[in-house]
Amino acid sequence: MKMHRKEEESESRVEVAAGLRCLLGENPLWHPAHCKLYWCDIALGRLYRYNPETHATELLCDGTEDRTQVGGFTIQQDGSLLLFLEGGRIDRWTESASETLIPAMPSHAGMRFNDVIADPVGRVFCGIVSIDGSGPGKLLRLDLDGSLTTVLDDVLCSNGMAFSRSSRHLFHTDSLRRTITRFDYDVASGSIANPAHCITTHEADGLPDGLTIDAEDNLWSAQWGGGCVICYSPDGREQRRVMLPVANVSSLTFGGDRLHTLYMTTGGSEDAAQHPLAGSLFTIDFSVPGVPEFPSRIVSLSRFA
Repeated sequence: MKMHRKEEESESRVEVAAGLRCLLGENPLWHPAHCKLYWCDIALGRLYRYNPETHATELLCDGTEDRTQVGGFTIQQDGSLLLFLEGGRIDRWTESASETLIPAMPSHAGMRFNDVIADPVGRVFCGIVSIDGSGPGKLLRLDLDGSLTTVLDDVLCSNGMAFSRSSRHLFHTDSLRRTITRFDYDVASGSIANPAHCITTHEADGLPDGLTIDAEDNLWSAQWGGGCVICYSPDGREQRRVMLPVANVSSLTFGGDRLHTLYMTTGGSEDAAQHPLAGSLFTIDFSVPGVPEFPSRIVSLSRFA
């Protein structure tokens, strides 16, 4: 679908919040208690924090030495972070301590988590993909007691997810199929049903990656290789685009005191001369706000420590 110029957001409105050279910036989340933006660099296992008041960026943890990739994270109800790592490992992290809730599992060797989201109850839906891209992945559900259940087992590349404002629907991205699928969602049981492909992206736009939703139930999808973010109406029609000065836009979330700022993570580019800002964290402000992400409520499982 060709966009009219008035429906495009110019790169001039987009600002660089943190000019890092992340290899694979991902999973931005606004921490409401800290009033800061957290995100990770999957490839280097790094966790970052950005303060919009001071414009300072902190490196909180670094997996470079042990080569542990951080596929995503949620914010727990108590303010700690739940880190989803390689091999099915899940850690609870604070600035003062870290504990492993679920260790790496032999059944998930050669795989890592990729994009996660908490539901209204505090469960976590977590995609898992092969690190080398050699095989299909899955979508798992982590329940409050720490048990893992396979929800979808025919996913080429599990990616961004979002819940509708009513929580009656879960949206899930399969990047390699270029689809965003809407499922009916049962909050009481955590089950999904009645899949419907509500959005199929154009090949020229790259691959749909991270996903978030705003206060009007519009879906916002990061386009890996497409250099933009696309906003879709609840019925799947393209509404607007945000153009970025980089090719690989990986994920996005709304943040700030009133959730009017869209934060966008990006991945590094092989052509640094052509895309010198690749890997940076970008922002743009909108009049329509986002909605708060749900906190996870996974208990500390001493039997897994």
